[in-house]
Order: sequence, then structure tokens, then C-alpha cells
Amino acid sequence: GCEIYGEVENCVLSDNVTIEEGAIVKNCIIFSDCHIKKGAKLDYVIMDSGVCVQENAEVIGELEKITLIGSNVTIGKGKKVVSGDIVNEDV
Repeated sequence: GCEIYGEVENCVLSDNVTIEEGAIVKNCIIFSDCHIKKGAKLDYVIMDSGVCVQENAEVIGELEKITLIGSNVTIGKGKKVVSGDIVNEDV
């Protein structure tokens, strides 16, 4: 199952996803074993398995420019990933 303490809207979550309190996740597909930490914001993102989005990071896509995050990537504390990016290594 998943542990959801933050805000989730219009998303598909796989097994073992944790969304901490204060995180906002909208319009996303999140594969297994991902951790979204407090204060993180995600919108229009497809995220492969094993990803960690640190505190206050923003990964924001758009309907026409979805942001893609590869497996086992860490998005660092306070980092921003912009619309349409494809990220396959730690940021």
C-alpha cells in the first residue's frame, strides 16, 4: 500500500509510495518505491520507480509538456525541475 499524508489529486500511484505531510501532488503517475517529502510540489509528472523528491523541491510539468523522471533519481532539497524536462540523474 501507500502512505499518503499530503495532498493528492488526479494521480495514479503504484505500491510503496510515500507522500509526506505538506506535499502537493497533482496530475501525476508515480511508480513504486517513491518518496515525496514535505513541502514538495509535483504537477504533470511521470516518475519511474525508486525516486526521492526532497523537501520543498518542485517538479512541475504542463498538460502539453509532461516532465519525466527516470528510476532511482533524487531531486534535491529546494531544487526545481521545469516543464518538459527528462531527468535521468540526480538533480
